[in-house]
Amino acid sequence: MSWRNRQRSVGRSILTLLAFILAVSSVSAADLAEGTRALYRGDFEAAVTQAEGFLKLHPRAVAAQILLARAHVAQGRAADAYQELLTATRWDPKNIDALYYLGRVCLILSQQEYHQLFTMAPDSFRVHQILAEAYASVHDRAKAEDEYKAALKANPQAVEILDALGGLKRSSYQFDEAAKYY
Repeated sequence: MSWRNRQRSVGRSILTLLAFILAVSSVSAADLAEGTRALYRGDFEAAVTQAEGFLKLHPRAVAAQILLARAHVAQGRAADAYQELLTATRWDPKNIDALYYLGRVCLILSQQEYHQLFTMAPDSFRVHQILAEAYASVHDRAKAEDEYKAALKANPQAVEILDALGGLKRSSYQFDEAAKYY
């Protein structure tokens, strides 16, 4: 076989390989788009199937991990979504969508934990602390103070509650009262 024939043979092999890769990629991209459409129409299982299929071909595909995480959230599987998004942020730490959905999933998980805390210990100092912080965040100082005092009653040694009450009084220019808590 001559040098020129070898070059042609190698060239054809490369073109065939590229054509195959492009065909597989376009099918996969179409599958991912179909998964997104499935998510939007409420067919979460189909979205999971499409995303997982895409990830089998492209294990580091952040877009597929995000789609899978969104489908998991829609199915009420926030912990699974969290794991997918952690993986996505490992592959692409600056991906805005991955970071956004990770924040949303963390919010869901924290709400679930707060709900569990409120159910297990409704009159604990931590529950009162959470309520106080919520009231303080919307500038309802009277209710925040009531909840901080309830928290302090539940745990008189809670330094962070004393500090929070001092901060609440200080921000109201009640410096003498603030000093008592500090």
